[in-house]
Amino acid sequence: MILSFEYINSFNRLIPICDSCSNYPIGSYVATYIRLFGKNEFEEKGIYDDIVNISIENEFVGFDGIDAFIEGDKVRIGFYLYGKGDEPEDYDPEESEFEIIDRKELIYILKRWKVFIHKPIIDPHYQEIIDTKEAYL
Repeated sequence: MILSFEYINSFNRLIPICDSCSNYPIGSYVATYIRLFGKNEFEEKGIYDDIVNISIENEFVGFDGIDAFIEGDKVRIGFYLYGKGDEPEDYDPEESEFEIIDRKELIYILKRWKVFIHKPIIDPHYQEIIDTKEAYL
């Protein structure tokens, strides 16, 4: 999967964004998920810590905008996701929309994103291209 990290100008303020450079749905789900990680999400103990803590094997790690669920060495990212036993009574699994990413890839992307959003913006046109194959090197 190929992602780009860059900035957009929103009301005269540069905002870091993550976009998918792939034609696969997983790229858009991951990009949406990554965009929701701001500086505070890395500073506060919580979702990021759960993702990188490999002893956690079954945990909801989503946001208001998109769901994510750790299942061992994989993470489901999408919409209408629930853990086993947490489904509401009217839950229909056919309504769930999700893709699965290796946890190792997601951790790699998040570490790169953390560095990106914490560095000073010197060039508003600066862009980084992330190839998740590098997570396995």
